[in-house]
Amino acid sequence: MRRDRKNKPRYRLVEGRNPVLEALRAGTKIFELLVEQGLRRDEKIDEIFRLSGQAQIRKKRFTRRRLEKISRTGVHQGIIAKAAFLEPPTIRQIINACFQKGKSPFFVVLSEVEYAHNLGAVMRSAEVFGANAVITGRREMQVDAVVTRASMGATEYIPLIHENIFNTLKLFKKEGIKTVAAEAKGKKSLFEASLSGPLALVIGGEHKGITETVFSRVDEIVYIPMFGQLSSLNLSVAAGILMYETMRQRTKGSKR
Repeated sequence: MRRDRKNKPRYRLVEGRNPVLEALRAGTKIFELLVEQGLRRDEKIDEIFRLSGQAQIRKKRFTRRRLEKISRTGVHQGIIAKAAFLEPPTIRQIINACFQKGKSPFFVVLSEVEYAHNLGAVMRSAEVFGANAVITGRREMQVDAVVTRASMGATEYIPLIHENIFNTLKLFKKEGIKTVAAEAKGKKSLFEASLSGPLALVIGGEHKGITETVFSRVDEIVYIPMFGQLSSLNLSVAAGILMYETMRQRTKGSKR
């Protein structure tokens, strides 16, 4: 990745047909497309070429071997975009915008996420289930090629915000946003909890889970009912279940 004089990356890579297509559809600024020589065309590639042509984005042809050296994910599918970094809004800006529109804010807070593919998968579900943003306190977890690929392009639509978790929980309490954490020791089933109003789901990390300090600052702790021999779920799977139930409650009775 090319860097400027201050050693900061000048662009991020978006790899694969779906992520590149969604970046174009979302209006993300793309500096250049790197295309495999002899790339086999399909509907998605045709649409990518159409949209990039309209935006007058330059294309460069590379051999597969060369693209594999450039790729960060190893799954580039013959096309990589050099894209601008995303500038997310602040949490307060999102809250204000939601309240002004008469809508209930909905956030997903990842207190200790460690793996890029899990972050990407959570962002994919968060976009599909109507969350306003994903928040993490770990600044090293950026929207990079791996996260964007795992999200299948959802990173172009839903912001990832880096903020101190305790400051975030304090702000939510001040703004009347209910905070619900998921943990096996929760006293209430997910399906018994009320998730229809202003809400922030707090989800722990792959190894550390949620700390006692965080537990002491949330409004409610719920558990996900399980019926097999195993007693745990992958972070992104658990997050998907929590978000689906939130969406179900929020849209209950609607014709959606």
